[in-house]
Amino acid sequence: IVIVKLALGELYNIKKEPSQAIKIYEEVANLSKNEWYSLEARSKIAEISRSQGNFPEAIRLYTELLKAIPSKDPWRIHWVRLTIGDINRDSGNMEEAMKLYNIEINNQELRIDAVMETKLRIIDLLQRLNKNEEALKACEESLPKVAQLNQKGQMLLLKANILQRLGK
Repeated sequence: IVIVKLALGELYNIKKEPSQAIKIYEEVANLSKNEWYSLEARSKIAEISRSQGNFPEAIRLYTELLKAIPSKDPWRIHWVRLTIGDINRDSGNMEEAMKLYNIEINNQELRIDAVMETKLRIIDLLQRLNKNEEALKACEESLPKVAQLNQKGQMLLLKANILQRLGK
């Protein structure tokens, strides 16, 4: 029944009925605090807040979610922390975003593709802050470590943009 309710919440969300979706997700979330379905439902509620532009509420919800995720689930922790960083970046709180990205870049439990995804965010943020030399250096250091083709393409695009900004 939990899977059906999660699907129903998604359906309401697709139909652009966020209040109905939140109501369904809250029902699922209230069944347990740490089970996967509760974490998923809580994540969906935070996602809706973010999509509505309610960044403070989205950050609050994702932060609560982060505290509820078991430590044996480093991938979910990583994803939520990056999302909080992204919301901070998008709402102009660049310092907090960088802090969160740096926590993840030093996470020893992550695979290289997750580390590189974080590195892409850091380089993008450095570029947004007009720290182009630092961004270029990070790009050049990271490129040899990138294994996934899509990440390599993103890294090369960032590098080209940085070089253009620097007039090189």
